[in-house]
Amino acid sequence: GVEVVPVARASRLWPGLAVVWFDAHADLNTPASSPSGHFHGMPVRTLLGDGPPELLQLLPSRLEPSQLIYVGARSLDPPEQDYVDSHAVTLLSAEPASSLPDRLSAALRKGRFGAAYVHVDLDVLDPSSFPHVCCPAE
Repeated sequence: GVEVVPVARASRLWPGLAVVWFDAHADLNTPASSPSGHFHGMPVRTLLGDGPPELLQLLPSRLEPSQLIYVGARSLDPPEQDYVDSHAVTLLSAEPASSLPDRLSAALRKGRFGAAYVHVDLDVLDPSSFPHVCCPAE
């Protein structure tokens, strides 16, 4: 959740900012859809304007779904998957890793973004190679 303010501020400074989210989880839950109720599963949805009202009023700007590029997201709750599907959010597999730079570059060019914010959660790594995360995903 610590990403909310920096991303919102960067989005205000650079309209049309790409947000590249390297994470096994989409972090697209709302307070109503979250299985756990923990905010760490809600920051992206909050940035899109669907978060806790008391936090939304503090944000200087909101993202559009077209600004999101997920890399390696593989553990989405059903409401998160529904959001991705219905809003045409870009979702890139981390595999094969050898082609990821080209695929990510193509997604950034397609969106014609002038700047990008990159978020990296270590749970995006293969858990058999790096199991030392708080919320692992297969």
